Amino acid sequence: MDQYTAYDALGLAALIAKKEVTAEEVLEAALMRAERAQDTLNCFSAIFPDIARQQIEGGLVFGLGIALGNAVRYRAGLPTSFTYDALGLPTLADC
Repeated sequence: MDQYTAYDALGLAALIAKKEVTAEEVLEAALMRAERAQDTLNCFSAIFPDIARQQIEGGLVFGLGIALGNAVRYRAGLPTSFTYDALGLPTLADC
């Protein structure tokens, strides 16, 4: 993680977008750093690496839906669809 400490969230996102690093690599580095901080500072009530991985997977599924033409539509800065079903995202049944 030390190689990523100079970046904020947008900087890390740019590295991922440019394929200089994967989201999983950044996640693993962040988890290692969080565990080190926890050992030293006892600053987290709990660390949930599996939930963090699920967030990455969920983002990939959402991105696939958008890439396949199911764009989120906005009106006055708010999404016009308020349910996941209305977004037309891929589901397990589509696999």
